[in-house]
Amino acid sequence: MSIHSSRNNSYNNRLTHLEVYKKAIELFKTSRLLATYITDNKDIGSMNTSKQKSDRYSLQLVMDSMSLVPDIAEVHTTFDVSMKRYKIRRMKKTLTRLHKYCDYIEKRYEHAKDYIHLLRQEIIAYRKAHTSWENNLFKNS
Repeated sequence: MSIHSSRNNSYNNRLTHLEVYKKAIELFKTSRLLATYITDNKDIGSMNTSKQKSDRYSLQLVMDSMSLVPDIAEVHTTFDVSMKRYKIRRMKKTLTRLHKYCDYIEKRYEHAKDYIHLLRQEIIAYRKAHTSWENNLFKNS
């Protein structure tokens, strides 16, 4: 094993053990579960080409929740404090949009209330982990 691959493994281990990273993965999984339920098991490509509003909202829900993980990885690896702050602001805006998607779906799909409740719980758990991570991040910068 080379020194370079040892560093990559160390980086990956630290990243994947971060609570915020784990919560982002769970948030994505729950978003995908809800989207699958609402769209009758459509894949991302089918949602993207669909004309149905529910499919478009579901697609945005999944894509936005999926965007959190790479943003966390980028914040974790960059030394540029302004880039870290930008990505964190972007993640917060994403959370706001996720709440709006939940509101939209909840109003229109009574049968999805259980999934919406699960997703809202995941958003809350993610937000707590994100806040803690953010506070530690800038405390150590």
